Amino acid sequence: MSVVAGPPDERAPSQLRGTLVRLSRDTPLVQLAILIAIFLYGAVTLDGFSSATSIKSMLLLASFLGLAALGQTVLVLLGHLDLSVPGFIGLGNVTTAILVGQNGWGFVPALAVIVAASVVMGGLSGLIVHHFRVQSIVVTLGMGFVLLGAIDVMARGGITGTAPEWLTRFATVITKTVGVSVPPLIVLWLVMSEQDQ
Repeated sequence: MSVVAGPPDERAPSQLRGTLVRLSRDTPLVQLAILIAIFLYGAVTLDGFSSATSIKSMLLLASFLGLAALGQTVLVLLGHLDLSVPGFIGLGNVTTAILVGQNGWGFVPALAVIVAASVVMGGLSGLIVHHFRVQSIVVTLGMGFVLLGAIDVMARGGITGTAPEWLTRFATVITKTVGVSVPPLIVLWLVMSEQDQ
């Protein structure tokens, strides 16, 4: 007498895959394990990698990236991608240094000029994407190059100004937030990313 095996359950692999996808989405265990492995590798191979100053520096860089990514999230949800973000960030940096540090403007009027220019340039990108049905990645890449060109033109005479001292301290490793040795930018990033949830 022979026993005939039935067809294997084809749903098991797809159920397992679905469970793994759901687990990685809800609890990024794999990403966390990779992050810990990379950190441990850096701590073992590089002197000072695991020092408090180095960790705060990494968190500051992550804060800048995280804040830029918050604005990108809306576009990604709409099915678009904005490659002009670095150009806008650079334009804001250079314009702040020139208007505030070099020309003696107050920070609020300089911020108003930067926001207005960003709204106009970003709106122009959106108009081109919407009206002419051009892919956003192409338009924003072009806008990024336009912004980098504007930065080059602005910096031709040399930039002798700097950002206001309080703004520099806001993103410096040695700054404290309410007496705690954590830079305010990291706190802002944590608050903003929690609001995004």
